[in-house]
Amino acid sequence: MSTENRSNTGEAKHILCDDHDLWADEIRFFDVGGDKIMVWRDKEADLHAYTAMCPHQNRDLEETGERESFCGVHDDDKVMTCAAHSWEFDLETGEGLNPSGPELEEYEIGIEDEQIYVVMEDDGE
Repeated sequence: MSTENRSNTGEAKHILCDDHDLWADEIRFFDVGGDKIMVWRDKEADLHAYTAMCPHQNRDLEETGERESFCGVHDDDKVMTCAAHSWEFDLETGEGLNPSGPELEEYEIGIEDEQIYVVMEDDGE
């Protein structure tokens, strides 16, 4: 369903899905302009959008991601682990938990006219 609205700020708003299509505590993956995006709606209904590629070896988290902590005492409900090498990320912030430091790139996300959108850099096409 990805459509886009361009602005003159160098960014484009991409419609991902209808608001009612993403439930609380659900993760969905979208291809947007050649980039893979991971969207999580937390239990409080807040939206979070990140790159869906692990920064370690550019592994696709749709294929290798697990909703649990393999290596630490983290809240499994808020952790995405890349099963390829057990790198863990906080789903609320995108920050690396194991190891600390590397993080998932975060994107602006919102709801307009009952549709979920993400804002990404416009590639000019």
